[in-house]
Order: sequence, then structure tokens, then C-alpha cells
Amino acid sequence: MTDVEDRVEHALHVLAECHEPDVAAARTRLASRSGSAIRPRRLRLRPRVWVTLAAATVAVVGVGALWAVGRPSESPAAQSDPPVTSGTAAPEVPAPERLAVLDPPPGVAPIRSDPVLDWIHGTRSTAPRRWFIRRSPDGAPSGGISVTESVATEWATTFVDAPSAGIAGVDARIVVTPASAQVAWLSEGGMRVVAGVGDVDAEEAIAVAGSVVASEELADVAAPAGYEDVVVPTDKGSVRYEDTQLTIGFAVVAQGEVVDAAAAAFMAPGRDGPLSPLPGQQEAWLTTTFGGHPTAVVAVDARAVATVVGLPGTDLTAVVGALAVVPARDVTIGNPEVTHGIPSDAKKTYGEIARGRWVVYEYSTLHGTECLSIDASWGGSGGCSPPGRTDCPVADLTGGPGAPSGYEVFVPSHVEDLDVTLDGVPAEITIEHDQGFTFAYGAAPSGNPTIEVTIGGQPPC
Repeated sequence: MTDVEDRVEHALHVLAECHEPDVAAARTRLASRSGSAIRPRRLRLRPRVWVTLAAATVAVVGVGALWAVGRPSESPAAQSDPPVTSGTAAPEVPAPERLAVLDPPPGVAPIRSDPVLDWIHGTRSTAPRRWFIRRSPDGAPSGGISVTESVATEWATTFVDAPSAGIAGVDARIVVTPASAQVAWLSEGGMRVVAGVGDVDAEEAIAVAGSVVASEELADVAAPAGYEDVVVPTDKGSVRYEDTQLTIGFAVVAQGEVVDAAAAAFMAPGRDGPLSPLPGQQEAWLTTTFGGHPTAVVAVDARAVATVVGLPGTDLTAVVGALAVVPARDVTIGNPEVTHGIPSDAKKTYGEIARGRWVVYEYSTLHGTECLSIDASWGGSGGCSPPGRTDCPVADLTGGPGAPSGYEVFVPSHVEDLDVTLDGVPAEITIEHDQGFTFAYGAAPSGNPTIEVTIGGQPPC
């Protein structure tokens, strides 16, 4: 998953290519210290990835590839096994009833995230989670433990080569970053992750993880000594103001529960700054996330919390004062396909593999090339490349700051005998099939190795 800074800057680059004065105005309106200089870059056909703080259950993730292929117009599903997952029907993802917005808006009206793309990118987390908070004498959170049940998507790329946590009876690995210490192991249902933030060090995270191993169900996990159990808000979606690059996430707790805004701010994924009360506001906390983006977490009513993320340098005080909760139906859903060059009538195929969720768009470009473009929880989509070639695999490297290097390959047909070499050395490979497509991925050495793909021992293109 791309971090918040990458997503915000990508959106600014896109705007700069068409409306550079508007970008300068946006930075001025938000009092950004980063200035108005924007380096132009080629616009890629990439469906919008929404900026919300609900995106990370595991904070150490790779940066996905940009994949697309040109091919003849016949459906690849006709060449392989019948669909076994969602197919061409959009997944049934419930739309939110309410969302947080600004009233009045700072400029143009907001647009809200597409619930289906939220589902694909994991920005609305459905993984079961538990939060345990330790407080300082003044009542503010000082340490936090999260326990998450998740699919084993990140095990191979993040944890499998990490040091052992030394927990008896389970192959638990530990990854320590400046923001957290994470202990993970494969479980019957996928992967269980224990993450400690704040003043929780690696030793304490391992000790808590050791006690969690014995609990078969997440509900059976007891609060560690000195911690209290805090209800976890469920993410419902987000809205975005394109002119200011401001994003507002919305999450709620169950009927009869009361939201804890301080805990939600303290446990915010990607938090990299101290937590402090927002002056002049009740139940509102200010911090930074994902590389210094100012972030405010505000209890907008007893059951709901809004998370506001701005560009670096943004003063969120006035923004928080304008927060309001409205029916979600009053906010227009964004159409990222049209915005990024994919026609609205493109055929869409949806699926889910062990690695994550994905959608493939099939359409004809303005130049008449039949194109397949993939958008997935582990990456995005690019231009139609190479155009006009039949069943060519598209390969790319993955990785990012704090994340191990890897590679991925997409083939728009069902193939079995697929091999990958990195700088001429055979690579370990995991292959999955779904909806007539082939997905292959694995670890890569550091650096920028040359990727070569063979199918049946022969170069495919």
C-alpha cells in the first residue's frame, strides 16, 4: 500500500499537469510550508487510492506495482477454469449511512470514496481488532497494544525473513520500526499480529504476544496488566476535497458504546508525531501521520470519530471547527475510472486471492487498443503496455521505505509453468490463479534486479 504522502503528492502531480494554478491556490489555502513547486511527471491511468487512516492493520507494507497489458479482445476467462470468486459482479459492500464533511466547505464540494474500491484497497478494514491502552497519570494514552486477525498477505513479504520472536510453540517473527514493534505468526485463519506503539518496546510486545498465542479466539484475549480494553471504531469511508487535498475519514462504534477519540488518535496507523489536545476543542487530538501530515482525530458525537488529514504545514484548528456529519447519500461518489482515463463502461472483473483483492478493467483505449488494467490492494494500474501484445506478462519490483524488496508478475491468462529469474538467478515464486488470470510474486534482493519471466521454459513475448 502506498503511504499517505505518496498518494497526496500523486494527486498534486495530476492536478499540476492540468491546473497548476489551482494547486498553488490549494497550497496557499492550506498554508503549506512545502511551497508550490511541483515536478511534472507522466500521468498514469491509475484508479484513485483514497487517503484514510484505516488503511493499515500492519504498518510495514510494500509499494505495489503499476500493471497493465494490451491484448486482443477475447475474454481470458474463456481460456481457463470458470470463476470461483466475485467475477464480473461487483462485490456486495455496504455503503455508509453517514460521513463527516466540512460545513461550509473550504472550496469545491467533497467527493466520497467508492465503497468497492475501499474494499479492494483495504482502506475500510474489516479485520477483527482489539485495542489495549495504558494511560499516564493525566489520563492520556502512553502505550498501546493492538491485536489483529488478518489474512496472511504480508507474511511472505514482511515477516517471513524477520528475526524470530522466540515464542514457544509458534513461529513468531518480530519487525521493529520507529513507530511500532510488531510480532506476527501464521494462525489457522491466516495471520495474527500484535503491535505495540508509544512506550511499548520490543520486549513487552513479545511478552504480550506470548500470552495471546494461547487464545484461540480474539474475544478471549485478556487485557495485559496495566492496560484497559478500548472499543475499536469501525471504518465507514472517507471524503476528499480535491482543491485542498484534505481527506476526512469516518468511523463508528457499536450502538451503546462510546468512542474514545484519544485512543483512536494514539492508535492511528502511521502516526509519527506526539499526541496533544487540540486547543479550543473537546475530545479532539492533534498528531502527525505518514511523514509529518497534520492529523486531527475528533469525536463528532458519542459513537463517531472523524480523522482529518492535511498537507504538511496545514493548520487544522479552523478545519476541525467546521466538521459536520451528514447522510452519505448527500455526498457524490468519486468516479476514479473516468478521472484517470478508464471509461465508465469498462468491463470489470473482481476477485480475491491469498495476497489480496483486485479488480481488472477491460476496455478499448482512444487509440483502439484493447487494454487490460489491474488495480489491487497491493498496487495500482498503469498505461496499456505493451500495446497490442497477446498474453504478455507484466512484471515489476515492489518495496519501499522500511519494507523488503520483492517482485510481482501479472499474466492475463491462466498459465501453470511460469518461472522468474532475477539477474539470471532463479527466484522463489508463489503463483495464484483467479478468474482466468495468473498472479506471481516473491522476494527480491535489494537493489534493482533485472526480471525475466518464462512460460513453459520460453520467453512469452
